[in-house]
Amino acid sequence: HPTAAHPTNGLHPSSLPASTMSAGSSAALFQLQVLERYSARFVGKARQSATAQGEVRAVPRGAAGASSPAASFRLTLCNAERVGPLQENTEVVRREAGSPGGGGDGFSVDLPAGVAAPVRLFSYAVADLRDNALVIVPSWKVNELVGTLTLLVAPNPQLKAGLSEVALTVSIPAAPSPATASQPALDKAAPDGEWDQHSRQLRWQPGTLHPGRPTRFTATFRAGPFGFGPTPPSVNVHFSHRGATLTMLVPKPDAADAAVIAPTVDRRFRSGEYQILCG
Repeated sequence: HPTAAHPTNGLHPSSLPASTMSAGSSAALFQLQVLERYSARFVGKARQSATAQGEVRAVPRGAAGASSPAASFRLTLCNAERVGPLQENTEVVRREAGSPGGGGDGFSVDLPAGVAAPVRLFSYAVADLRDNALVIVPSWKVNELVGTLTLLVAPNPQLKAGLSEVALTVSIPAAPSPATASQPALDKAAPDGEWDQHSRQLRWQPGTLHPGRPTRFTATFRAGPFGFGPTPPSVNVHFSHRGATLTMLVPKPDAADAAVIAPTVDRRFRSGEYQILCG
């Protein structure tokens, strides 16, 4: 018998807000959801790598903990050519005859009774993501024992709603001497951030960033007598977004199945390992 839930490739759906019902489709049993996670590495402003992992899921829309009756529906996947080979959950998904695997692929979905949690329909990966969710232009300048870091941060302009849950964690490498008194320390930061001397990390949590003029973050650090470490600071970034995805993969439910599957699709993403080396 088909199972109601499957591993989610590290996307941790339980940590994401529940999808909301759309006007005119409150009676539908399920809603399609696209979840993507983006990882990238930059040296300066040059991108070294950018990848994506994603899933398409059917999310039950009943009350929390309530199970649903058996349900079937059809869907089409548009822009499937923009992602790697689709891994179908063959326990519940069947490719329709005459659907060769290009854009506009057609599928039938048969969900068992008793589904009370999201069901993975497809998973996929992109080895070289075309677009960046977030761009940071870093500058690191050292004048004797004073280091100045400047970050210009801007979300992708296609993301009209911007990015949410944004946090930037700056790591300052250790000085050559292991002595605590010889390690770099924060002098000042704008805007204010949280500084941990033990880990030599500065954390900014702006929350939401909107596209347009880049947001500036600056910090000044003072080194001990042995100076700064041999490598520049690094920045790890966390963010999320709801309303769009960068791969542009779009599942479209069949309009004839509106009683089973809502016509709207919940699309969202969050960061994976997103790091900038300020070299």
